[in-house]
Amino acid sequence: VAEHCSGRVWPAALTLLTHLQEVAGCLPVGARVLELGAGTGYLALKMAAGRADLRWCATEMEEHGAATRLAQNVAAAACHWAADASSALRSQ
Repeated sequence: VAEHCSGRVWPAALTLLTHLQEVAGCLPVGARVLELGAGTGYLALKMAAGRADLRWCATEMEEHGAATRLAQNVAAAACHWAADASSALRSQ
């Protein structure tokens, strides 16, 4: 776990995720979202997994490896999603 504040999922991200998922029409279809200080990318990745229609731009600062950590988490999620899609296609 990173010592920098960008290395953890904050309670506010969990609260915002719940709100965005539960409040109908909160984010219209095709909405564009700019997330400043995405940290681990948790919110962006969870929203991307559930709302492919959104255009989500997650940003982070360079200090303390924050941007690198975010990029690594996004890349790992993309690999996971690709593997899931590949498995689903093979099982059809």
